[in-house]
Amino acid sequence: MRFIRLPNGQIKATQDFTLHDGRVITAGTLGGTIAHPRNLAQNGTCWVFPGASIKDDAYVSGDAVVQSDGEGRRGVVGGRARLYGNAYISGAHLIDDARVLGDTFVGSGAIVGGRAQVTGHVRILGTTSRIRGSAKIQGKGEIINSVILDNARVLNAKLLVRSLLIDSAYVNGCPVSSTSTIKDSAM
Repeated sequence: MRFIRLPNGQIKATQDFTLHDGRVITAGTLGGTIAHPRNLAQNGTCWVFPGASIKDDAYVSGDAVVQSDGEGRRGVVGGRARLYGNAYISGAHLIDDARVLGDTFVGSGAIVGGRAQVTGHVRILGTTSRIRGSAKIQGKGEIINSVILDNARVLNAKLLVRSLLIDSAYVNGCPVSSTSTIKDSAM
């Protein structure tokens, strides 16, 4: 076993291991909180840092990390959400049935929920970033203070800033999209 869950829900490392970003967790290190031992995989190097939590039936595995950010925002994975691969949640929320995987980073107060899926090498930032519904984001890109809802798709978008994508909107490989609204089967 790589960690144990203490009676207060906090985890404690039982052995030394190194996270995929090079940070070392030593035996005895206290982490964040989990609702159940099954919330955090014992294999891989996934970890929950102090101030962050995994709730409900959510599951974190692989080399994924959940942490709070330096501005007091808690990292939370809840509902039946899944975080795996080398993904990071830092001061953001992953909720409902959402899936985040690959080398994805979700931070700065962003929320990924519904049945949304984010995969690849994507960075989602900003307190107004909301990825919800059946939205799907994949490839490589950065999404800042944007809302992506319903069945919207973003593939390999380099940068979306203050954008609203709803319904069946589709963005593929655009270099920059700033303050735009795309909706209703737009491509």
